[in-house]
Amino acid sequence: MVRKSIKKGELICQENNPGNEMYFIEKGKVKVFKTINSEKVELSILKENDFFGEMCLFLNSMRSASIIALENTKLILLDKEALLNQIRDKPSFAYKIIRVMAKRLEAANGIITRLEGEKKSLKIMYGNL
Repeated sequence: MVRKSIKKGELICQENNPGNEMYFIEKGKVKVFKTINSEKVELSILKENDFFGEMCLFLNSMRSASIIALENTKLILLDKEALLNQIRDKPSFAYKIIRVMAKRLEAANGIITRLEGEKKSLKIMYGNL
């Protein structure tokens, strides 16, 4: 486990870049965003006791979003080995991560459902342009 201090406005990680660790927010606040058509789209605000960056460790993938510090922030960094050790040694830790990931998936499904409904409404209103 490594602790790191981040200054307000500092980019912590950037989408489409490789990631080798996940982060727990010990103190502070960060913004999660994606860049879509050159526009920064806010996905969420995370604060003390929240975490991010876990997808890279579980999926061996690139970062799916960018994270910027909204205030001076203290983070705890876990690489994949440290994460797996925590999961093995503390099942309640694993449960917390799974629970948060399930809530995030539920929220994403809600957004997808809403967008699909809006798409169908537009097709009804304007036809297939």
